Amino acid sequence: MSVETAQRFRISDAPNALPGKCAVCGYAASGDTNQPLDHRKYVDFGLDIDYYGTVYFCTDCVNELAKQLGYLLPEDADEIAAENVALHSELARLSVGLNAINSVADALTGAGWIIPGIDGNITEGESVTEEAASDGSTADSEPTESVDESGPDDVRDPSDLLI
Repeated sequence: MSVETAQRFRISDAPNALPGKCAVCGYAASGDTNQPLDHRKYVDFGLDIDYYGTVYFCTDCVNELAKQLGYLLPEDADEIAAENVALHSELARLSVGLNAINSVADALTGAGWIIPGIDGNITEGESVTEEAASDGSTADSEPTESVDESGPDDVRDPSDLLI
């Protein structure tokens, strides 16, 4: 807080001059020692009005005004900072996992394995038949090799399993 700001605004636990209350909500800290003071402090802007007295704003009203202006309250800023720390920790943890996955993918790619989406052989949204079609054949064409469709005679038809 600059010296200029410190001289313009005086903050106290209770109003020091009459009328001794917040000009917005009317809350007044009691001088009664039996009544505990709440968390509010009072801001004196240095404005004294004839026949009224010193204009004070309590911190609850200042906080309400600050929220309407888009400012963060200290407790909201603390919550955001804590969430930010947690997110950075999670990001670091996930980055370590991603690096391990990329290392395995690089090793598999180097060993000749085709990993869709990583080595560029099969891109996202491209199917194997589309890849085969890119070598000059069409996806709807008949296979060039004969396919042996015979199998063991003891394999049951799956429709026999339906009740």
